[in-house]
Amino acid sequence: MNNKNRIVTIFLFAASYFGLFIIWGFVINALLVPWDGTLPKDRPPLGELTRTFNDYFEVGVGAYLPLVILLAISLLLIVLRIRNQGAAKTHQVLEHAAVSNLLYIGLLITLFFLYSWIMPPRAEAAYSLFGIIVNLAGIIALLVVQYTGYTLEQSRKD
Repeated sequence: MNNKNRIVTIFLFAASYFGLFIIWGFVINALLVPWDGTLPKDRPPLGELTRTFNDYFEVGVGAYLPLVILLAISLLLIVLRIRNQGAAKTHQVLEHAAVSNLLYIGLLITLFFLYSWIMPPRAEAAYSLFGIIVNLAGIIALLVVQYTGYTLEQSRKD
């Protein structure tokens, strides 16, 4: 493996995690802060659970906490996979993580545009249980693929 390939792999890995940071930040804000940007009079009353939840995830630590936790878990799984497979396969692990991250980002953007095209806009802001479940399933699938290194080639062999 030459240095040029290693640099490209590291760049793709870093770029894919920057992409995850941006896309997960958008998704978390869209799902956990449905009243973002609305006037206070259009929000639920103070003290209500939905308002408290919205206000916590809108600013301060709450705005970044889920994002940092997801990224930390993802990076930890990559480190554990490198540790399990040995330092010799680090390049392959980073390459696989970068590709899986970029495919996930592309899929998420595609699903967002399809959902926006098919579903009519809601009249009022509210939490979307469907959106939360679908995104959690996608995040869990990405983390499983990152940790196990499962690819389509392996599924064809089984």
